[in-house]
Amino acid sequence: MEEGLAAAVVDMWSRGAGVVARGPKMLLSIVPAERTEVERHTGRRTYDDSPVWRLEVSGRFLASGGVVYPGGVPFPEELHSQTAVIANEVWLYVDEDGDVVGTYWWPDAVRRPIASIPRDDFPADMCVGPQDAQRYVDIAVPMPSREPWKPTLVVCLDADEVLVFCTTVDPEPLNEMLVYEHGGISVRAKAASRSPDIVAFLRTHQPPYRRLQVGDAPAVGRDPGRSLGPQTWPWPAELRWWSDGISYEVKGFEMLAILVEVAESIGAVP
Repeated sequence: MEEGLAAAVVDMWSRGAGVVARGPKMLLSIVPAERTEVERHTGRRTYDDSPVWRLEVSGRFLASGGVVYPGGVPFPEELHSQTAVIANEVWLYVDEDGDVVGTYWWPDAVRRPIASIPRDDFPADMCVGPQDAQRYVDIAVPMPSREPWKPTLVVCLDADEVLVFCTTVDPEPLNEMLVYEHGGISVRAKAASRSPDIVAFLRTHQPPYRRLQVGDAPAVGRDPGRSLGPQTWPWPAELRWWSDGISYEVKGFEMLAILVEVAESIGAVP
């Protein structure tokens, strides 16, 4: 595909696959794409043999349900009482005529609450101290020991699901993004009888996820996103694995290598 046509496609494109473009866009690269890649990332199957290209585009893209003005700006009602999800990169799959046949993106940031104070994410009656948590749930409460973090609060989401906050300062209010902003991490554990299909997950979520290892257990994870100024938080890094009937997830603003060390300090890792 000629660069001039690709640039024109990028300039004209404003929304698709649940995101709308906000502000300037820039063409990063033009890459020949396999039809299987288009289907994996967009869910759309191409039936002819005509070539397809992947246009990698940088900019600011806002997650949207499609309720937008003609120029691509979401109605205020769509974002009311919501945390806006922002992407820094979008992949446009384009045929030889310059038509966009599919779009792929992943979150890189979330908007901070505007003109409001973040509130507790969980009611007080679900929150207990680490020393008392095991009495309220039927699964082993994960307790990381990797310095400098220590479990400070446990949210008993259900009898078979807990969320452990590990911080260096007391979380107040108990808001996940504020915990991460102040250097904390979270560990979620939930009973799951079957191991997830990691290969299938990576087929449709790579990038940003990649294959990792937590002890002897296969895992997937992504590094933190990137904030877009003081009004946004980066999307937290995520590490997921399964072991002995329990599904685990560690999140925070740390790099994946650090989260793996946190995971391996839990003691439930094979």
